[in-house]
Amino acid sequence: MKRIDLTGKRFGALVAERPIPASEMPDHRAGWLVKCECGKEKAVNASNLRKGLITSCGCHIERSRRRSAAGNPKAIIDYTGKTFYELTAVERVSGGKWKFRCTCGNEIICTLATVKIGKIQSCGHILKEKVRERIDKDGENVLEFYDGTMITRLRNIINSPTVNGIRQFTLASGGYRYSARIILRKKTIHLGSFHDYESAVQARREAEQKYYVPIIEAWDKSHPGNE
Repeated sequence: MKRIDLTGKRFGALVAERPIPASEMPDHRAGWLVKCECGKEKAVNASNLRKGLITSCGCHIERSRRRSAAGNPKAIIDYTGKTFYELTAVERVSGGKWKFRCTCGNEIICTLATVKIGKIQSCGHILKEKVRERIDKDGENVLEFYDGTMITRLRNIINSPTVNGIRQFTLASGGYRYSARIILRKKTIHLGSFHDYESAVQARREAEQKYYVPIIEAWDKSHPGNE
């Protein structure tokens, strides 16, 4: 079959320069060397070129992607190398998350949004430094963190007129019941369900005395004068 001469013809941003034998093409089909208006040369399939399936070396697609990203907040934008607070974007990973490298050298994976708004500013070392700043020169723990709990928080809970950990739920047969719970060292302890709100409150207050007060008393005993 006689090859169609495409020399000098334009196909979109491409101008055909010379034919390429099928033996030199990756797909072993007749090809053409074309030159894009951006200056780049590329070997393309002759049939795809004639059908208009190839109209640039790829630069048009890239420009279109950048324009799309600029006008569409949901478009994927390459943040590689950009720095937010203490974190520098390394690469995009699955699930829309990014790998970041902290100034201290550690790497973390999290969503871009949490970093951009400042919710996450480092691998965690900033928070640790802030905690250390709360320790005075004599080594006193001004945060009152003891036995896996924050003593100040426990004091506020047991002295508050508001009772926490009570939830009302509806029975399948109709009517209401109340459940009570208490949290200690990030673990939830269920105290049971009750027919009336007052019983649930009583169970919660008794649990505070059982679980919280001994920890507070132990702290006060080891830190006299801080009660």
